[in-house]
Amino acid sequence: MHYSRTPPILAEIFGFSPDQISGVVIPIAGIILAGIITVSGMYFHNRRREMWHETARIALEKGQPRPPLGHDDGDDKKSTPHEANHGVRGGMVQTAVGAGLWLMLGSMSDRLRYIRAIPGFIGVALLLDALLAAMFRRKDQPRPQDPPARS
Repeated sequence: MHYSRTPPILAEIFGFSPDQISGVVIPIAGIILAGIITVSGMYFHNRRREMWHETARIALEKGQPRPPLGHDDGDDKKSTPHEANHGVRGGMVQTAVGAGLWLMLGSMSDRLRYIRAIPGFIGVALLLDALLAAMFRRKDQPRPQDPPARS
């Protein structure tokens, strides 16, 4: 008796061997799983916002102050210096991953030379983004006043 990973009827319908069918089904299943995860995340985020709006509406009707938004909502969130360094940290990690892949895959094949550069370029882009954000943040901050002269 011969057992395969996919039913033989499926292979006969599409005209592929069982191994070829599994080579198509596995990526499609991964894409469907990623879609399900994305849609469910969006649904639950929207549901949390709806619940906050309902709570805020009831509080305002009763004359209470508006409840604060959650930490993941952008407008009321204050960035801390720790959060401002995420671009630098991410850029350094991605650049290190790119350098590691460059060294590891460098001896394997010339076909992989472009693939191994992708994380490195992402890291460089994150570092440039962090640099530009720091420059613009510094430009937007008011300059401190000169201290009064001592006499």
